Amino acid sequence: RHFESRYQALDRAHTQTTQFVCVCVCVGDCWAKGGQPTTNMGKGGGSGRGRGGNADDDAEPTTLSEELKAIWVTDGPRYLISFTWFVVNVALFFATYITFDGHEEYEIAREKLGEGLPLARASAKVLNLNCSIILIPVCRNLISLVRGSSKNRFMRILDKNITFHKAIAWTMLISATIHTVSHLFNVKNIGESNRQNPPPVYTGVPTDYTEARIAMGTVAGFTGHVVCVCMFLMFTSSIESIRRPFFEVFWYTHHLFIVFFACLVAHGTGNLVRKDQVLPAGTTAESEGCIEYTAGRCLYGHGGQFWKWLIGPFAIYVGERILRFYRSMQSSPVTKVVQHPSDVIELQIKKAGWHAEPGQYVFIHCPAISQFEWHPFTLSSSPEEEFLSVHIRCVGDWTYKLADKLGINFKNADSSQADLLDSRTLPRIAVDGPFGTPTEDAFNYEAVVCVGGGIGVTPFASVLKSIWYQTQASPQLKLRKVYFFWICRDRTAFEWFKDLLEALEEQMEESGRHGFLDINIYLTGAMDKDDVANIMLAEEDETDAITGLRSKTNYGRPNWNNIFTNLARDNPDTKVGVFFCGPAILSKTLHKMCNKYSSVRSGTIFEYSKENF
Repeated sequence: RHFESRYQALDRAHTQTTQFVCVCVCVGDCWAKGGQPTTNMGKGGGSGRGRGGNADDDAEPTTLSEELKAIWVTDGPRYLISFTWFVVNVALFFATYITFDGHEEYEIAREKLGEGLPLARASAKVLNLNCSIILIPVCRNLISLVRGSSKNRFMRILDKNITFHKAIAWTMLISATIHTVSHLFNVKNIGESNRQNPPPVYTGVPTDYTEARIAMGTVAGFTGHVVCVCMFLMFTSSIESIRRPFFEVFWYTHHLFIVFFACLVAHGTGNLVRKDQVLPAGTTAESEGCIEYTAGRCLYGHGGQFWKWLIGPFAIYVGERILRFYRSMQSSPVTKVVQHPSDVIELQIKKAGWHAEPGQYVFIHCPAISQFEWHPFTLSSSPEEEFLSVHIRCVGDWTYKLADKLGINFKNADSSQADLLDSRTLPRIAVDGPFGTPTEDAFNYEAVVCVGGGIGVTPFASVLKSIWYQTQASPQLKLRKVYFFWICRDRTAFEWFKDLLEALEEQMEESGRHGFLDINIYLTGAMDKDDVANIMLAEEDETDAITGLRSKTNYGRPNWNNIFTNLARDNPDTKVGVFFCGPAILSKTLHKMCNKYSSVRSGTIFEYSKENF
């Protein structure tokens, strides 16, 4: 019945036509054997329509050594930095553990606190390191400055600043858990010792303190609990399922870092853990600065140590925030607002005397919505244009409030809406940035692959515009080939970007460089039978029925194995830059493809970069 209805629809669609129609039916596991399905209902080339079958069957076998070398070439800096950071943390942990577990100067402390002491102190040292450096990856101005100062391939590691920030946070969580659990056993041991008759003499905890009073009535105990609450709130609000729909919750809870650091600085001032030593001959407890003197031994307090770790990075971060505050006071006039399909709005902002590289991003602040919130958006304008533009897809409270403040009504699809908005009194907008992104390096390669998922195409709008301007000014570019892939579920999402692609196709055709830009568009969403019939009827047209481009639209998901096989074959002895902005699951796939098809034997190396906010 299913096939009968489908054939009836095809018969109606092709009544009184003489063209041939191909109907392909996939049964059983032939779908898997053929790789991911991609259908093109028209003619046209492109890397997405390479050889059929399984691309792995055509791949030249490589040795394990060659695969490892290729991975090192593509991801070597990231692995080197990660390994170094891991070794430093492990070495710091065990060095501190050995000190508190075996050194004579902590003999009384071990006797009073128990076996949890070395674990608590070792994890605390790791916490000191990571809590001090966690602010550095979010100093965006510093990172952009350092990244732009050199074209060395190791600078690409700075694009992973948010990933490193998250890795540090996870290390803090693990260390804090070890530290807290160890001190819970320490508190239990101190409480039990205090109930002995007579209680042994020790430390800054009075002998009449119970476990509850030690945990909440001491400086170390109270500040430790506040730190744990702050960490819990910051971590839970960072979960993607909470952060994306409720960005305001994430934004405000992350500013608990002020309370977090204040409590960490005060945490060690209670001198709960003390070292001891025998007084030298001829000295007194007063002359040696003993906090406590017992059994011929002088007890010294460590005092707060974290401030020594924090002062340098925190000074850099304060400078960063001062610069942001200064920028927030500068008004950036909005010159034009354009409403696009799929709940997308375009802001055109007057340049305030600063320069942006292709694909960089900015933070936008609208005081009429919130006095504190800043949200990141990729620039869709090129450096050669006289204004800055961002395309914003409305998905949360803040973006819909911004659209409302700008006078956008998504229920009204009238194109004249954009003209009416020019004359409106628009809210004040502040812009912080621009900040560096991987797409800055696009012009340093001979061939680049740009992959955008949905609204993730915006950084490539900037790159493609810049290519268009630069080919007009100077046809002699190092960049000789651009492969552009755009994957979308909704056909209306193509509408705001197709004008640029049409202009690029025409420009490349007129300049005789029609092979310079390879456009591959994939529509993955479901279509009704009328759309399918219209597409098939327009098969012989020069332009695509969906986009109006000469490059025909593909229907279904890209077969990345076939695509990368063809890319490697067409670009021997070449470093190919692969740039992506879009869903995380597709990012993982592309990263694996880059490592899989990079080959030191053929000389084709795929260097993968992903947009990070």
